[in-house]
Parts: sequence; C-alpha cells; structure tokens
Amino acid sequence: MTAEDFTLALFGSKWSGMVESLRILSIAGLFSARHKMGGAAIEASGKLRAEIAVLVIYSAMVTAGCLIGVQFGIEGVSWAILVSSGALFLMKGTALKMAIGLPVRTYFRSVLPSV
Repeated sequence: MTAEDFTLALFGSKWSGMVESLRILSIAGLFSARHKMGGAAIEASGKLRAEIAVLVIYSAMVTAGCLIGVQFGIEGVSWAILVSSGALFLMKGTALKMAIGLPVRTYFRSVLPSV
C-alpha cells in the first residue's frame, strides 16, 4: 500500500494534499524507531548526560526546523522533522559509542534492514 492509497482509503480525497508529507514522515519514522532502543541502552549504562544532551539538541533542531519549515507549508515542516530525525539518529550513534562502546558502524547498519 502506498501513501496515496492509504490516505485516500482512510481519509478520502479531501486529504490528498497530505500524501507527500506522509511519505516524508514515513522515512523519518524509520530513524525514530531505531533510536529508541539506543536511548534505553544509554540510560541503562548510567550515562544520562549523553542522552540528555542529544535530546536537548534534537528538540532545538525540531523547534527551529519547524519554525523555518512552516514558511513552506506542511511539507516544509515534514522535511524539518526528517532532517532532525536523521541528525538524532547520528547523534544517538555517537552517544552509544561513548556510553557503551558500541561501534557507530554497527549502530548505523541496524537501520539497513528497515530500508
């Protein structure tokens, strides 16, 4: 099922304008699903400062990105979320290396099966 089929079946043709945003946010969701487990590992290691720093930077990126993206409509906001999610994924990989010694390459490869 594609984003267009999903949108039309669930919401009807009035919502067809959200199809591109749904496509963009679906990619962001791949990153989001992967970083959750990394956060749990960092917290379990007791190195919460790394996790908090990553999340503070991510929150600032989302806020700034959405404020800029809104000037381009909902798709601009969707792109801001995607870029922020990608950055969060990268930052989380670095934090995992510092917290538990997980090689960044191993963390990055964890997302490949999803793509």
